Amino acid sequence: MRPSSSIHDNRLWNVNRHLKTVCAILLVIINIAAVLLISLFNDPFVVTPDESHWSQHNQYAQLARSLKEGKLDIEYEFSPNIAIETLDSMKNPYDLYERGRAFADKKIPSPWDIAYYNGKFYVYFGVLPVVAMYLPYHLLTGGDLPNIAAFLASYALLVIGAFLFTRVLIKYKFPRTPFSVYLILSLMVANCTGAFIYAFAPRCYCTPIVLACALVLLGLTLWFSAAETICHANRIVSDGEAFVSGRSPRFAVPKLIFGSLFIALTAATRPQFLIFSVLAVPIFLPLLFKKDKASVKIARICSFAVPFAAVAALVMAYNSARFGSPFDFGANYNLTTNDMRLRGFNAARLPDGLFAYLFQLPNLSIAFPYVNAVSDSSVYLGLTVREIMTGGALFTNVFLWSGVMIRSAFTDLKKKRLAVFSVMCAAAALIVIIADTEMAGILSRYNGDFLLLLYIPAIAVFLQKLETADEVKKKRYLAFLVAAFALTFTFNVFSAITTSEIWRHSPDSYAALKDFFKVF
Repeated sequence: MRPSSSIHDNRLWNVNRHLKTVCAILLVIINIAAVLLISLFNDPFVVTPDESHWSQHNQYAQLARSLKEGKLDIEYEFSPNIAIETLDSMKNPYDLYERGRAFADKKIPSPWDIAYYNGKFYVYFGVLPVVAMYLPYHLLTGGDLPNIAAFLASYALLVIGAFLFTRVLIKYKFPRTPFSVYLILSLMVANCTGAFIYAFAPRCYCTPIVLACALVLLGLTLWFSAAETICHANRIVSDGEAFVSGRSPRFAVPKLIFGSLFIALTAATRPQFLIFSVLAVPIFLPLLFKKDKASVKIARICSFAVPFAAVAALVMAYNSARFGSPFDFGANYNLTTNDMRLRGFNAARLPDGLFAYLFQLPNLSIAFPYVNAVSDSSVYLGLTVREIMTGGALFTNVFLWSGVMIRSAFTDLKKKRLAVFSVMCAAAALIVIIADTEMAGILSRYNGDFLLLLYIPAIAVFLQKLETADEVKKKRYLAFLVAAFALTFTFNVFSAITTSEIWRHSPDSYAALKDFFKVF
């Protein structure tokens, strides 16, 4: 950001390409290494847990062992026969209090956070992390892959995806963007869209969310690149316009295939992320009116649709084999705090969810860790499942306020085919918040389901305003970006310390963090 820097205010690709490439790669490596070091602070999550109250975190390793044997269900670790007999003898095994009473004298822990259906236990989390990481590791070594390894691999892919997505967005839509802005926005997408909140406590629950976010970023990168390649095939434009390739559009087909494959795979990872597939409409719909041969259009449509169809067939077959329905992922059979089968949809829950996820003010203090849990008061008379929350997204992610300027940037974004895209992202985020509130409750890790959908339009609006600003306003926008990044990143660090409950799980590490960050 220094004016004297050799890469200050240079565009993304036109000058010092090799130096910029080195800078980006170094930041990616440093980011991944930092998250690795942070994850090692919380002792119970460093290795595969063996204590009874952590047994639910072994589910992915258990499923890998089952898949090796050709089974889709998993075996409960503590006297499985007794556990199944106890659950089968109950009137309602999904009732928390009835389950607690039934297991009180069995001398084994009550099953927790596992799907129970027709006398068998299942993993209701997405199966892709098992197929991609846990099963290969088990086949090669015979052991269980530690959850922290799967989490870090997913986080590394997320960081790479963030840098690639931001690059392609700037390259094709905002070519006058300074390189330093690209670096800051990439770091923000990688760390402030919900994933960093898991860094101090990389539970097995977090891996599918982080992996799904990484797949979406990679998929959108390829979709944008394919759309621009098709739209501007064999045409080289001036430096003042969006950068395009003069190469043949033959690369569009593999980009379409893999882009669709990455986004379709979220169905086997974190189904909420499938909502990103609707963004194909504003990206590709204008291309249907482009004058091309019918055979070329059909090939492109098939390249887009076939990966979705293939993944859908596999996921639906997997669901049918377990729960008798292609659309049943098994979350309703979870043995948790409430009977998920009876939750249904209740509009009275929504004010709590919308307020907690978006609008609740953070609870700050002068004492470490500075960011504290917010009040869990509710206007809903029924049960709302809650975990520690530290504030709504609009107040904990300051950069999102740049999206407020969308009205003044709408005309310019429309010319770049980003106006409808941005509006659809915001609408999709609202849908995901409503779905998470109704289906599960209010949990800090669910921020990762929708924050990226809010960041993308905020980034598009910011870049558009920066591109058309005069020198005075440009400096103000850059100052806002640096301040917003610093505040948001700082908040994410201390929020992660609070939500991870590291003070309880690893008190020595908490004391070390307190000494390091303590001001007074």
